[in-house]
Amino acid sequence: IRDTLDASAKNAMAYVTPNGRVGWQYRQITAGASNSTRSDPGTITPPYWVRLTREGNRITAEHSADGQAWEPMVETANPQEPSSLLMPMNASVFIGIALTSHSAGVVNTSEFSSAVTTGGATGQWQFAEIGVDHLLNERDDLYVAVQDSAGRVAVVTHPDPDAVLVDTWQQWAIPTADLSAASVNLAAVTKMYIGVGDRSAPRLGGAGRIYVDDIWLQRLDDQPVE
Repeated sequence: IRDTLDASAKNAMAYVTPNGRVGWQYRQITAGASNSTRSDPGTITPPYWVRLTREGNRITAEHSADGQAWEPMVETANPQEPSSLLMPMNASVFIGIALTSHSAGVVNTSEFSSAVTTGGATGQWQFAEIGVDHLLNERDDLYVAVQDSAGRVAVVTHPDPDAVLVDTWQQWAIPTADLSAASVNLAAVTKMYIGVGDRSAPRLGGAGRIYVDDIWLQRLDDQPVE
């Protein structure tokens, strides 16, 4: 839960760590320090449930092994640490889910399920950058274009509009018939382009990174063409 999307905003979050910790972190004052209440490592076994509740100006953090029976966040070594705090925020706040590898430049993958809101919360789920550059690509079309010796160009766009957002290796097989539709002479191809966006109306902007490897031309009998 964030007061605003500014990096220094007041906020509270409940979290689970890979080493079996559960806790919550909070910043009560804009641009102030963040504090946390957390369990010892190995206290819980993921997958696990966490919950934040906002009632008036009070935010409460809880955890659960089954999503039914909820317990307050407790730090055994510091039992005086709070699991509930008064934290005045705007009437409309931002709520969401987040993850971090806790190591700059290292990508982390986590899976969230059964994320729900109650109490009349509205708005669509969307991606928002908080504070630092993110590692996700901007959404746009991925395309391949080939050009023959006469300068004719054929363009094929990936059928998945989210192709540049996929974070695992994927194969894209393009039938040569899709490239010959623009009267390109496939026996005299001189250039191939792999791009992101609208090739017929390119524009500046966007950010991200894609990796391309194993570019093949194959016959229908699956024997590679040298």
